[in-house]
Amino acid sequence: MVSDTQTITMRDVFRIIFRHKLLVVIPIVPAILIAYVVTQLKTPVYSASVKVIVVGTKEVEGPYYKGTDKSSDSALPELVKSRHVLERVVRALRLYERPVDFEKKFASPIRRAFIDIQLKKFNILNKKRNIEEDVDLAIDRLSENISITSPFQAGNIFSITVSDFDPGIAAATANSVSRSYVIYDVEQKIAELLLKYGEKHERVIQLRNYIDNFRNTLDGRPIPDIDALGPAAVKIMEQAKVEKDLDAEFAKQRMLALSVLLSIVFGLVLAVVAEYLDHTLKSPDDIETFLNTRFLGYIPKVKTKNRLRLSRDYDPTDEYNNSYEGLSGQISLLMKDKGLRSILISEIEASEDINNVVVGLGIHSASKGDRKVLIIDANLRRPSIFNIVNLSGNKGLADVLKGDAPFEDAVHEIEPNLYILPSYNTELNPTNLLSSSAMADLVRTANAKYDMIFISCANLKDFTDAAILASNSIDGIILVLDEGKTKRYVVKNAIAPLKEKETNIVGAIINNRSFVIPQWLYDRI
Repeated sequence: MVSDTQTITMRDVFRIIFRHKLLVVIPIVPAILIAYVVTQLKTPVYSASVKVIVVGTKEVEGPYYKGTDKSSDSALPELVKSRHVLERVVRALRLYERPVDFEKKFASPIRRAFIDIQLKKFNILNKKRNIEEDVDLAIDRLSENISITSPFQAGNIFSITVSDFDPGIAAATANSVSRSYVIYDVEQKIAELLLKYGEKHERVIQLRNYIDNFRNTLDGRPIPDIDALGPAAVKIMEQAKVEKDLDAEFAKQRMLALSVLLSIVFGLVLAVVAEYLDHTLKSPDDIETFLNTRFLGYIPKVKTKNRLRLSRDYDPTDEYNNSYEGLSGQISLLMKDKGLRSILISEIEASEDINNVVVGLGIHSASKGDRKVLIIDANLRRPSIFNIVNLSGNKGLADVLKGDAPFEDAVHEIEPNLYILPSYNTELNPTNLLSSSAMADLVRTANAKYDMIFISCANLKDFTDAAILASNSIDGIILVLDEGKTKRYVVKNAIAPLKEKETNIVGAIINNRSFVIPQWLYDRI
């Protein structure tokens, strides 16, 4: 978790993203799957529109035209969707012959399977209906797929929009609906004229001829603009055309893209929340601000831990050994500057790495000159240094502390200037041995014979060994923290006994450090 007083940089932001990259990436997969299923369950619908204008031209004074500028305009949506208008369209286009599973022709396989399930569930395919029932059903469906809008509030220009799975059918139906409404409007004119002039009036005959001819255009095919205007008060300004609806074509792609974008945003939010709730120590800033101690360096996370080279020669490109080279140099200078000889090295929580750290520091410290380095394995609970350096024997620290073996006989020189006092399994109480005066004498003897002494011991969280050793002539302690695993409150409780005894905490090392930001990106931010 980033400190409240710490300035957040771009590297901090990218570090959070890459550290919790799984939280960022994982939501994308279900989001894509959900979006894909949703888009597959929705069949693309295409729309076609016809623009009409109500001019309100009157043949005679009558109730139909009275107040055309207001009442007829507001009633237009209901008139267009009226049965009288739509039935003419349904019969002309034979929409009543459309099967109930017509959508399957345009649907995805998933949607087709869903349609089949619905039809079987309600047993729709097996239901017998007469033509009139099919016509009624077709009228209802058509009415649901028609929308009337006016681009101008309280205006007399309207758009009649029809939706359908087939763009060609949508355009033909929109044209047919608008023409059927024009016929309806002319029929109203004829009704008014009949009241005043009767059947034989020339205007009545003209309008009836117009209707007869105009019925032939109900198939929805484009007609000349002059015919579209006609003698009615409702005039067709713009006919519907078969055009590709890009919105319908790319609706699925847009939804998938939007779902990916939203899932990434959601993943980033999860990453920030996870970082905020993460109370582990994982950076030099955490050590310096929370522990108020010096950051000595880090050991990178590698797949193979047993890569320490028991030789003065090592590959400078080997990041694992190279980190020990830098650490040992830092610690050597610090010990020389502060006049320190014996350093206790302890981890906060138990792991398999602490003895590797101690041996690695010893190897590289001994390779820097004529300084004699001694490593003491004081981890009597889980001794393992003898395995790391391939020592064979039966005399170790416990035997020296009991007086069963001289100090010199238990120490092994494994390289020039590098010596090890190992430990082996013992049945004696480690606490009693480490707190004995013999241990204090052993440290004083070692201080007199060696220039640098690294002492490994059990972890601070579970045992008091480090606190006991710190009071036995030890010059200081170096803490080893596991990146992303060692929690702050655990560290605070673990080092409390050391602070009570005013132990000299020389510094801290971050173990298993990982650099989550790719190098090419890190260099650019």
